[in-house]
Amino acid sequence: MKQLLRILLLGLFVLPRSAGAAEARGAMCDSGSRVTATTYYSSGNFHGAVDQSKSGACWTSDSASARYHRGSINSSRHYSYLGGCGVYCGNHLGNTCNGGAGNMITTTGSNGWDWRQMHINYLSGTSRSKTCTRCAFGLIGSTGNSSAGHAHVESRRYGTKSTSWMSNVWVGMNANCTKTLGRPRLQ
Repeated sequence: MKQLLRILLLGLFVLPRSAGAAEARGAMCDSGSRVTATTYYSSGNFHGAVDQSKSGACWTSDSASARYHRGSINSSRHYSYLGGCGVYCGNHLGNTCNGGAGNMITTTGSNGWDWRQMHINYLSGTSRSKTCTRCAFGLIGSTGNSSAGHAHVESRRYGTKSTSWMSNVWVGMNANCTKTLGRPRLQ
């Protein structure tokens, strides 16, 4: 009886994750990648996402894997690619390609949840839509409404941004692909 009680109590403390939560990691594998924006911009305006950058660096061609924009969900997911915004580095504020998202990938869950990654510079030779775990989709870019090269990741439910997935994320923290940014719901 005591053994059964210990197992039941241990289960209460070991299973804090909610069902349907996935682990999201940084989209860049560069050790210099930092979080540059979270729920609110420094101006106070709502952002509702995590931006990651290495000092605004942006690439249009390169074979260094640290510069790739990777799928952030740390499990096998199907990602759909929405492109058509070309390749761009630099200040692109006001650009409305794909609603300002630029080239992007999404993975869709159930109950209206989805995960979006934006501002990608498409890398020729990579498949645009695919099922994979943490694979590369392109290079860190500045397509769409963007002021500099960065990876933008966000969670939405029925089209509305949700920040409930973020856990212990702050501006300036290391955000490379080994760091967990949170647990978005996809089910």
